[in-house]
Amino acid sequence: MESIASIKAVKYIYKYVYKGHDRTTMEFGTCRDEIKQYLDARYISSPEAMWRLLMFDMQKQVPNVVRLQVHLPDQQGVVFDVEQDAHGEDIVTEHEARSTTLTGWFKENAAAVEGDDNLLLLYQDYPSMNVWITKGDHRWSKRTRDGFAIGRMYHAYPTSGERFYLRLLLTTVPGTTSFENLRTFEGTLHQSFKDACIARGLLEDDQEWRQCLREARHMATGYQLRHLFVTILHDCTPTDPRALWLEFADHICDDLARQLARLHIRENPSPDEIRDYGLYLIEQLLSPSGKSLQNFQGMPQVTGNWEANLHNHLIAEQQQYDSVHQAQLATECIAKLNPHQQAAFDKITSAVTTKSGESFFLHGAGGTGKTFLYNTLCYHLRSQDKIVLCVASSGIAALLLQGGHTAHSCFKIPIPCHESSICSILKNSQLADLICITDLVIWDEAPMQHRHNMEAVDRTFKDILNNSEKPFGGLSIVFGGDFRQILPVILRGSRGQTVASCIQRSFLWGSIEILHLHQNMRLDTNIVAEANFARWQLEVGQGKHTNDEGDIILPANFKCEENDVTSLINTIYPGLSTPDLPNPGQYFSERTILSTLNAEVDTLNAKVLAKFFGEVQVFHSADSIPTSE
Repeated sequence: MESIASIKAVKYIYKYVYKGHDRTTMEFGTCRDEIKQYLDARYISSPEAMWRLLMFDMQKQVPNVVRLQVHLPDQQGVVFDVEQDAHGEDIVTEHEARSTTLTGWFKENAAAVEGDDNLLLLYQDYPSMNVWITKGDHRWSKRTRDGFAIGRMYHAYPTSGERFYLRLLLTTVPGTTSFENLRTFEGTLHQSFKDACIARGLLEDDQEWRQCLREARHMATGYQLRHLFVTILHDCTPTDPRALWLEFADHICDDLARQLARLHIRENPSPDEIRDYGLYLIEQLLSPSGKSLQNFQGMPQVTGNWEANLHNHLIAEQQQYDSVHQAQLATECIAKLNPHQQAAFDKITSAVTTKSGESFFLHGAGGTGKTFLYNTLCYHLRSQDKIVLCVASSGIAALLLQGGHTAHSCFKIPIPCHESSICSILKNSQLADLICITDLVIWDEAPMQHRHNMEAVDRTFKDILNNSEKPFGGLSIVFGGDFRQILPVILRGSRGQTVASCIQRSFLWGSIEILHLHQNMRLDTNIVAEANFARWQLEVGQGKHTNDEGDIILPANFKCEENDVTSLINTIYPGLSTPDLPNPGQYFSERTILSTLNAEVDTLNAKVLAKFFGEVQVFHSADSIPTSE
């Protein structure tokens, strides 16, 4: 009997599942028969066969989890059978009177008498004492049998608007009888669930973001304020972004009137046009993350057709420099160039003027003025309305360049990058159009990058510029850096692998002209101690002051009285434990201890903080929403 039962079970499953799979195979044209492979490799024992023949449950979930709907008024989901010939109005009418788990909870609370225990339950706790009946009238009923269930509300993201605030209220307010009752607090009916959350103290106000923008408006440009405002919108979830915009819009857009006039879009733009253009630029900054102004409740929307006016916002961004101001800066900086910087400046500007497509590598140790020369080139060329793209291998180095970006973000270098990779730039894209009219590319800290990155940019530029004969498609490019500093990081790589990944081992190196900067500007100082320290640094880079074990020998004036961390802290931070430090801001800004490992940084921070005068106080950030008991 057991064998017969097993055979019947196999035939039953085969007929039920496999035949259905034949129809799927015929419809979709799939070649792989996964059901047959599963059956061929499957063994069904006699007990399992009998269990399946008798249609018993194969598994059970304990405890039961009840999914609780979270929806706004009259926005609940409606499920219907598309095969039934039902009209849309009939479906809506049928579901209008049908309760959901949320509206059913409202009805039960409204019908409950005073003192009922159910009125003390939150929405997510209601299934622990009640059962949701789906057959018939869809309602909650008292649990009559032993056992319990767990309620789980559907998740709502902070960017989902009122639904998020509705869910927040449901987690804190018990015994609610309606949506209006949920929006009521201390006798006041609020217009939105968000206002009700604010009234109950469930949301932090925007005071910290308002203070941040107030401080930034005194020192940051409109361009920087727009990026800061986008960061607040995207990452900080402000409570009322519209109020922040209305308060700081004039500061965020303070440079746009001149920009619109320079781009010949509006000679005398009105304040409304300036703000609308500012909203357009904010929309562009949000778009890479998949967001738009519509995702932020209350934010005004763009009304003008700025895309048609600007054509290419990347080119417009590079053309917004004031040529008169750039010429003034160029004149001041060129007068300060030393002979080596002047020679490099003349060669690079000549290559740009003649469009010879030459490539250069500006080599110099730290302090020889590479960054100063980069910015001087930018001022000079931009004063002639030429386009210069400034990139660097790291974000910190990019901040030192005028209009700097990281190379990966500017040229869309793929990660990981291989010997045959190309950049993710479409030939008909706005970035490709920008590259076509670019006059010079400056790439700082190039030795840090793997040579495959430069080679990928070379292949991409050749394709975009339709010039496969010259390196980088004939576009002049200036690399810079010092090979004695950081080289490409190769994970668990040997010294040979690290050297092989440098730009010097690239096929591009033979076409690059090396320009040397020898004069260290940090040595030209009247302070003898600073000059000696800069000279000592250069000598360490040349392999001097190092013993046979590879340890660097420090000068006598670098050493503390005792060779331990405590002596170092006392030397750098004298008088730290005193109750009143003279001018604490200046005291700490002039002192720092550098370390190579984060673990050592944490240890040093703990020891320094332990020397502070007074008791330790912990200030908690608003990283969670407090709920009432």
